[in-house]
Amino acid sequence: FAKIMADEWYYVDEETTEQVGPTPIPELRALFKKKAIDDDTFFWKDGQAEWLALADIPQLKAKLKPPAPPPTPAKKPPVPARPPVPPKPVAPPSSPQIQAIRRRSMSGRSMARASAQTNWLEKLTVDGARYYYNPSTESVAWDKPDILKSQAELEKDSGEWVWVSDPETVWVPARVLSRSGASASVQLQSGQRREIDTSNAKKEPMWPLLLSSLRHIEDDLVMMDDLNQGLLMHAVAERYKQDEIYTWV
Repeated sequence: FAKIMADEWYYVDEETTEQVGPTPIPELRALFKKKAIDDDTFFWKDGQAEWLALADIPQLKAKLKPPAPPPTPAKKPPVPARPPVPPKPVAPPSSPQIQAIRRRSMSGRSMARASAQTNWLEKLTVDGARYYYNPSTESVAWDKPDILKSQAELEKDSGEWVWVSDPETVWVPARVLSRSGASASVQLQSGQRREIDTSNAKKEPMWPLLLSSLRHIEDDLVMMDDLNQGLLMHAVAERYKQDEIYTWV
């Protein structure tokens, strides 16, 4: 069982930039043959410190490449009837070839930096809150890194998020679609679109919002990302739902 696990690898799909695996060697060999993965594809397995390109993992690459055919027997070259024609000069590499060469010749520091961007792990705190840890950079984040998001999540979370006024709940989160003069077009989490008059900053301040602040509610409100009415009222409402209305404020 340990030997089987040692031959299972994770890799990053270059089209979707999503982590795939664990994948056994026979499947990886088939993907390599179809050119779905190549020397620039990043791989990782249990026990490896960070993600590395296939070109930098010779023991894995040796398992994916088909065995070389035996050498053909040497033949006596025929006597030329006339002097051989000088070879034509080799054409310079094309732009795509140059780019491929540059990718393969990335410095160790650049490779490590690229690997670190994909090396995020999802974890839970003792009270069940989800957070994300990168062992390569020792970074911690409440927001889900883009490398772990699906296409739908990327489209939903992208852009600028703010608080806008609402007749029922006073303040609601909204994503800014566009700004023009003293107005802004926004989209609520429900999908509803609104036109906001931003000429009066006191009435419509449009405080900035981190989406992770909606999921992570601090016990002490002073420790929140931003002390504005929108986030304060959201935190108090969420604590009320959990029957934990007491705060340090």
